[in-house]
Amino acid sequence: VGTTTWRLIGGNARAGAGLGLPGLQGTIDVSYFASGSVLGGDARISPAFRGTVGASYQSPRGPITVQLGYRFERFDFEPSGSGPVRKEQFRGVLVGIGLRLGRR
Repeated sequence: VGTTTWRLIGGNARAGAGLGLPGLQGTIDVSYFASGSVLGGDARISPAFRGTVGASYQSPRGPITVQLGYRFERFDFEPSGSGPVRKEQFRGVLVGIGLRLGRR
């Protein structure tokens, strides 16, 4: 019980494509972390994965961007000390609002 900090090392790929309306874009974002650790502990995380699929809309005239997506995350903890292998999964809907600053 408490707060932990994870250090994840890996890569990220992001892609987007227009969905037929000006400012509307489909997005996919995938991260793969080949190595990871829990700071202040002996737990190792290998591998870890995060994927997000969604859409965003940015008004051609306004500075506001609205995003909607679905995220899935999985973290595999290697056994440490007397602890067993542990797998954690998280998933859920993401909603975001962004503000573009400056010129485009």
